[in-house]
Amino acid sequence: MKRSIEIVGIPRSLPVICWKRYGTPAALLNAFFRGMRLRGYRDVREGPSMLDGIREMRMWAFIDTEKNRPLVHYWAAKDADPLRVAYMLGHEVGHVSGKRLNSRRNSWREELRADEYGAAAFLALREVMGKRRRKR
Repeated sequence: MKRSIEIVGIPRSLPVICWKRYGTPAALLNAFFRGMRLRGYRDVREGPSMLDGIREMRMWAFIDTEKNRPLVHYWAAKDADPLRVAYMLGHEVGHVSGKRLNSRRNSWREELRADEYGAAAFLALREVMGKRRRKR
């Protein structure tokens, strides 16, 4: 499903995406594993170390595309850098924008493609926030 907006007189198609922000990294990780029909992160051997990693990164997200509308699940610490949060969320939007690059030989192709959307979100927000680096 797509939604259209007009930018400088030109109609542009945007994906319709739902968002769910979690209050804790544990709640987010439990939602991730429930999508795999598990009770939560404690049912997975790597779960506790994943939780530690998410806390260290101060943010994490995943996108669920199994329903009618894609749903981005995310957590970001209150003091997380907004530019990095924009990158993370842009990356998730990238998974439902454009043409997916799935490959049997290289599962990272789609992740790298989604990273381009994350980079675009980071750069655009940095410009809007006036945080560009000054030329020396």
